Amino acid sequence: MTKDDPVERLSQESTSNDTQQQQQQEPFKVVLVDIEKASELEIHCVEMPLEGNVEELSFVALSYRWGELHETTVDTQLDYLATVTSFNSYDFYRLCKIMTYEPDLKQIKYVWVDAICVNQTNYDRRKATIHQMSNIYAKATYILAVPDLHMRHLMNTYTEHYKNIEICHHYSEYIYHLIQGNIDQLHRLDSQFLDKIKVPADRTLRQLLAKCTTYLADGFTTRQQHDHNIAHPEDALDLLCEIYHTSLLAKPPRKDLDYIKNQTQQKEEEDGGRAGDNNDDDGDPLDESLLCYDKVASIILEEPERRWMKIGKIDKIWTHELIKRRNAIRKAMEFIEDIIVDWSSRVWVISEYTISKKKNNLKYWFIQLSAREMLELPFFTFDFTNPAFDAVVQKTDFAPTKNKTDPNSNPAHLSFHRLVIKQLNTQTFFEMIFKSKATKNEDRFYAILPQSKYKDRVSQVDHWKITTLMSAKLKLFEIMDTRDKWNLLFLSGSRTSSVMHGVLPSFCASDIGWAEISTFVEEYPCNFDMHNDQDEGTFSPISLHHQRTKALRLPCLQLIPKEYYVEENTCKVDDSIIFPSRLKETLYNRLQVDQHSSVLDIVFLPQYDEKAIPSSIRKQYARFNCIPLIGCFVENKWMLCRPRSIYQQSECNHYYNHDNDIVFNIY
Repeated sequence: MTKDDPVERLSQESTSNDTQQQQQQEPFKVVLVDIEKASELEIHCVEMPLEGNVEELSFVALSYRWGELHETTVDTQLDYLATVTSFNSYDFYRLCKIMTYEPDLKQIKYVWVDAICVNQTNYDRRKATIHQMSNIYAKATYILAVPDLHMRHLMNTYTEHYKNIEICHHYSEYIYHLIQGNIDQLHRLDSQFLDKIKVPADRTLRQLLAKCTTYLADGFTTRQQHDHNIAHPEDALDLLCEIYHTSLLAKPPRKDLDYIKNQTQQKEEEDGGRAGDNNDDDGDPLDESLLCYDKVASIILEEPERRWMKIGKIDKIWTHELIKRRNAIRKAMEFIEDIIVDWSSRVWVISEYTISKKKNNLKYWFIQLSAREMLELPFFTFDFTNPAFDAVVQKTDFAPTKNKTDPNSNPAHLSFHRLVIKQLNTQTFFEMIFKSKATKNEDRFYAILPQSKYKDRVSQVDHWKITTLMSAKLKLFEIMDTRDKWNLLFLSGSRTSSVMHGVLPSFCASDIGWAEISTFVEEYPCNFDMHNDQDEGTFSPISLHHQRTKALRLPCLQLIPKEYYVEENTCKVDDSIIFPSRLKETLYNRLQVDQHSSVLDIVFLPQYDEKAIPSSIRKQYARFNCIPLIGCFVENKWMLCRPRSIYQQSECNHYYNHDNDIVFNIY
């Protein structure tokens, strides 16, 4: 990760060729921060050769997203001052303190954090570090992700963030064990909490609370099939208490208690008989049917509005505390999930955790969980070969996350791990480079190219002048291999992409819709001649050209498909409902198609060789895995478009491009 703001080259550096040559000859040295000294509120940096002794070079590399805080100046004691705006210094010190206790990290002496370890004031040294970024993370003993290292920025931005962070800190131990799935520890913390809020220390009552509500460990870690405590949470707790008290009384003093007892007994009789009387541990008479959890739940579910009218409420402070705690922990887990999504979608972060897959050395931690009782507990670990709870997650039937009637029915820890697995799962090259967030579009290349088959191109990024997303797409159409160019074109023109009518070049102007990428299959041959791609002296099936005529100065994508479809009914082109008028205006005005003598056509290009697609799904692929063009055969000028009608293959003429005579010039 690098600083967002570009640094201007100092005049004396730009004119000093001797200095540049010397830096090129010297081995790259990485700047590292002493963890123990940082834990004592002191920044002490050292420089070490990146290719040095493995034991001496042992360090932790931090992965995080930048925040926006007031500038703090740090003296690195290495002839430069670091200006830190991405995180609060004391949060960094606190992280280092915890690292000195973490079982796997406490023996490691140094940490690499770009905000301090990259000399932002020296252009050449900054540039050299950027080029070595992948090597730095690859050499790290561990990569430690801290998605909320910018916590102070979150707290300063929104009041709601501040409240959520306070909640996470307050319940940090419970949240930690919930994420780890430590059920015994959760039961221990539940018991302590029930004692604290003065819930009667009765085993039967606490069993009812544990098994019949979602307020304790079982409610967080198991799928809840009922919503009995969602609409009326306090009433549901009161009802359980009434049932409990009824079970202890031989003669219930109130009619509502008689009602509960009779209804519970009726359920027992309907199920085939009533259990005999038993005694509890204290020798008091106890009707076991009254404690059957399924029956309790069914009573709560049955006509709830009428039920609450018949049963009186009991004013208990601890019921409010129990509800408050459950809601707070659920809210905290959702907040942490949001932070994970925000962190993992950053382009430099994608590069960092992609590198960690090679050594499987990714740990993660949250500053807001760094309470005193968390010392010496191991950080969370993400195992790329066997992610935590992966097998259970795959077998779990999750309710929709936006289910308003039952928002807390999913197991909290499994929902968390499902999201982490999804976010850190392998992404395609296009998803990494375009689906991610980047402050500067050139960072997409610096971060992702080293992790791809185009890594040899990263040294050229400086000269590409990438400023916009459109310029990034154009450059990829220039440097990628044929199949990748083809796939990018079909991503840009897919039915889920927002084609910007009238914006040129049309093949770069769309906002990519990622739903279609799941239908891309590497095994299917694309709709171009493979021999044409491999033979020397032949035209490439897809290539980028820059028109430099007096009339046109636009990028042009030349396409040679094996087959294509042409719409029979040319009248559709004149239908403004199907094709916006702006499309035709662009063809006539920008591309200078002769409006009077040229006939406009609609062409559909299949993505794959249709003969190679299994017959069972061929019709589906023919319909959806194709891109529409509007243009003119006579002048050979075409644009990507998205007609407001569904492509019907039966309404088109099918053509084979046997001799590769037809070349589409797409602008």
